[in-house]
Amino acid sequence: MRVSVPTNKVDVLRECDIIEEVLRIYGYNNVEIPTDIKSSLTYKQKPDTEKIQNLISDYLVSNGFNEIMNNSLTKTSYYENNKDFPFEKSVGILNALSKDLGLMRQTLLYGGLETISYNINRKVNNIKVFEFGNCYSKNLNQFEDENIRKRYNEEKHLCIFTTGANFKETWQKKEEETNFFDLKNILMNIFKKLRINPSQYSLEETSVEYMQGLQYVNRDSKKVILSFGKINQKIRKEFDIKQDIYFADFNWDLVVKALQNAKEIKYEEISKFPEVRRDLALVIDDNVSFAEIENLAYQTEKKFLKKNITLFDVYKGEKLPQGKKQYALSFTLQDTEKTLNDKQIESIMNKLLKSFEDKLGAKLR
Repeated sequence: MRVSVPTNKVDVLRECDIIEEVLRIYGYNNVEIPTDIKSSLTYKQKPDTEKIQNLISDYLVSNGFNEIMNNSLTKTSYYENNKDFPFEKSVGILNALSKDLGLMRQTLLYGGLETISYNINRKVNNIKVFEFGNCYSKNLNQFEDENIRKRYNEEKHLCIFTTGANFKETWQKKEEETNFFDLKNILMNIFKKLRINPSQYSLEETSVEYMQGLQYVNRDSKKVILSFGKINQKIRKEFDIKQDIYFADFNWDLVVKALQNAKEIKYEEISKFPEVRRDLALVIDDNVSFAEIENLAYQTEKKFLKKNITLFDVYKGEKLPQGKKQYALSFTLQDTEKTLNDKQIESIMNKLLKSFEDKLGAKLR
């Protein structure tokens, strides 16, 4: 069939436009509705990255954070003489409009600091923000490879910033400055929401100059999944920021990869038998962390030790030898089949104490 289109029908250009005109004249209501429906099913590989990102975004927003979005193009000056993010690894822009838009960002850090500086200059001092975004760098080891994709790295990150007061002053409570442990609590809750056990990673001091803090490192690949801490004064001074800033950086690609091994949620009946709490005061070396004690405890006693070991006091002072500190810890024990007796409880606590003494050099105070 051949048709000619009137000159006044300027919107009829394609075959589908002609079909639409025929249906309009014939009448859509005269078209019979089929008894069966045909559709193509789509399958999305798990985990659903968008769903996971929205889950964490909702959590952060519900805790007083605001989401920010910064330009992927950034200032050249940020990466000159930068040991943490070398200029040589920066991806340059051909025919850049200016040096302010001369490079692709290697980190979300500087964009976030620009946002904080902008707000502080306008008397907004209490800031809690986060950003999801891609970071770019050259893969110098394979930069001569024929496959262009291997020459460059593109990673998705989640960065979190807190500065100023943690909450507004009320008649019941005074303002308190946000601190390292406020941020760490948020980060541990993110791990918990994603069902990722942070104990599977080694906890180390950060190896970067722009921040003093800690980082979680994959024991096999040695890649950092999370680093967090306090931004140093030198960086803050470059952005004319005087107040303390606490910063966290998730490698979101590694987070999503870790979700593939996350444990499924299991439901179990609440035990009818009572829990028992026992406390220990341990004198340990300064370099021993609570995470090491917690992991060792769970390795030593897997059956009766519940998942709520608590550090409720830390003491450092003249009464202790130099290089030592005291941790006061509570342990919750429970048997799901019967009530624990004193003999069993004493045996478990002695086993824990011996393990702490042998592997961490701890002493009972």
